[in-house]
Amino acid sequence: SGDEGIAEAASRSIGVAVAGAPLLFEVIKESLGFRIASLFRAGLEQGVSWTSPPLVVLDESLFLGLEQVISMIADACIDSRNFDSWELRQMSIDVNDSIIRFLRDMFSFLSPKTVHRLTLTYLSRFVTKEGKHWQDRDSAIGLRCSWEITKLRLNAITGLIRFPDFIKVNSPQMLNWSQWWAPCFSRSDFFFDEILERYRRYCLPEFVATEGSSQHLKIDTPGIHSHWLSEICMDICLLGTEHAEPQIQQRSASLLHELFWSCSQEGTSTGRSAPIASMLVSFVWRMLSRVDYLSNFSARSQLRKDLLPCVIYVLQSSPGNLLRALWRKLCKGLKSKGSSDKFGGFSSVRTRFPSTHTSSRMGRQEPKDDPDVLDFFSLLNLALRTLEYEGSEEHLEKDGAGTSRENVQLWKKEFLPSASQISTADARSMRKLSDDIGSTHSAASETASLTSSTVSRRWFGHDGSLVAVNAAHQLVWELYRILSGVPEGESLLNPSVNGRGDKQQYSGQKTQSLPYTHVDIAVFVRAASSVYLHALALRQSDIVVVRTFKVSAELIKIFGIKKFLEGVGETLQHWMRVISLQCGARRAVVRIEATDLLELILRSTWHAYGSFFRIRVPLLAVQTEVMERIVATAASRYYRDQRRLSATFEPFSNVNAEASLVPLWRTLDRIEKQPASQNVAFRGALIRMAGKLKKLYRAYIAARVLSFIHGSRSEKGDE
Repeated sequence: SGDEGIAEAASRSIGVAVAGAPLLFEVIKESLGFRIASLFRAGLEQGVSWTSPPLVVLDESLFLGLEQVISMIADACIDSRNFDSWELRQMSIDVNDSIIRFLRDMFSFLSPKTVHRLTLTYLSRFVTKEGKHWQDRDSAIGLRCSWEITKLRLNAITGLIRFPDFIKVNSPQMLNWSQWWAPCFSRSDFFFDEILERYRRYCLPEFVATEGSSQHLKIDTPGIHSHWLSEICMDICLLGTEHAEPQIQQRSASLLHELFWSCSQEGTSTGRSAPIASMLVSFVWRMLSRVDYLSNFSARSQLRKDLLPCVIYVLQSSPGNLLRALWRKLCKGLKSKGSSDKFGGFSSVRTRFPSTHTSSRMGRQEPKDDPDVLDFFSLLNLALRTLEYEGSEEHLEKDGAGTSRENVQLWKKEFLPSASQISTADARSMRKLSDDIGSTHSAASETASLTSSTVSRRWFGHDGSLVAVNAAHQLVWELYRILSGVPEGESLLNPSVNGRGDKQQYSGQKTQSLPYTHVDIAVFVRAASSVYLHALALRQSDIVVVRTFKVSAELIKIFGIKKFLEGVGETLQHWMRVISLQCGARRAVVRIEATDLLELILRSTWHAYGSFFRIRVPLLAVQTEVMERIVATAASRYYRDQRRLSATFEPFSNVNAEASLVPLWRTLDRIEKQPASQNVAFRGALIRMAGKLKKLYRAYIAARVLSFIHGSRSEKGDE
């Protein structure tokens, strides 16, 4: 009919007009460049000492015209009618990309305030209804219109993130401090608290809302400030990670990962890692409100693998005083957290053995306004699990199939390959095995010619875990400073540390009454100890294990053994399991630190209660399991070396099993013969406990020998 023909002609005319937008932007850019070049030449003729063309400010009428052009073209791009055909959809994508390229180029022509206003005007078109024909529906070609508009906005964010001068445009505020590279001893805690609050107010949520959610027909453009572009990019990408479409989720997370990676590279090359990381410190606060959402994904999901390393980067590179301000902000939310049983049984102080879990946030579902310190510990637990080292690539290729080989291919894409190297301990065991079986095959020469991502992944897991453990330790010390700065706080600390001289008064704030209760501190100790326990339970480097043992000991020394035992609750047996397992480690440095922590727990328990009755039963209960695990680990290593040497199969003998338990025997012998105390009663009780542990050791060896003999006789009988 005639009406349909007119509508089709009008649609085509609109499409032709929008398709010419890239050419229009090029004409505008050429015109501005010509006028600025003429102004530059005129200034040089007048003797102005310009070394490059200046950044200009447009006339109000000219600026309003340019702003209106950008708004009209952006509205035409996100018109829902564009997604009824593939040609119009591709045209919208191309025109939208030309807008963001034009805005990027304007940073070389116009003043930052002018480009800031133009950029916000463009982004505001995604969240307002003014002057648009928009409808959330399924298009004629099966596309969801709102999802396609979200992809267009992510295209714009991609162009902004990949802008080479992204850091300069954001202008990190820390660079404006006098001598920002020097230690900030002269600045008070109150100064950094104000800086953190200012950074949090930099966010622009009205420009991040989803399509149609804005209640205003038009959004007022705020003035320019530091970090404005990074705040918008982080908010839009974080909003995209919660989208219903998996492709939009993964793309948003990958854009955040790219943003933080490029910032880290820029900071490393220019020596400004701290100012650049301080620009992104608000990202940690945003992530705390998404802990429950991230916990719904598997530990190896791409979403967590993209987002959690960004948190680790901020914690690793941000200034220490700014992070301390964040710790103080989080600790304020600890008040009255122990008044409810939602944290695992702390509803009553009289509860001696409250139920507990490894995660400090189990069962917490009700919404809340601001994140707190417990959310941060949960975020560290997620990071530890996601960044854990997954084992050698060569072992998975030979032992695993299917999923394991898919992991190997994924690792080769994500991490830099390097020449495979055999550790000193593995090389020694392989030489011994080769001498025993008389094999002349050299596995080292075969392995050296291969490349794998094992070394890169090992360093990646080590750095991430070490940063997470240190962040938890810094938070513990910050709470200690807060408690030691008020008179009532000493009652919540270990009495033996009340007289220490390293207590620091919280500067910049008057002494206030204590906002925490005994149960609040118990909840905090539970959350902090869950991070340490989680780190010890995962596969970690020796440095991380030793560091975790040291910070665990400091947690006990600060808050005392009573609060530690009340905090860990039923996970005390798991603590004894991981400590006993490391007491049998092959490396002496790990074994010594584990033994020192065990002796500290025993000595503190004796001092507080006069006996080991709270520690003795969990410790004795896990010894057999610990010895079985040590032997199983040694057996798997033994068989792996045999496969490397292509040798004939030899069973793991009892002699090898007993040899693998020698480090554990040395630890038990040290506890028995070198007790770390001069108290006669304590020494006697410790010697008796070590004797019981040795009896369990001998019983396990005897049981294994009898089992081996019984199995040998059964095989002979079958023959």
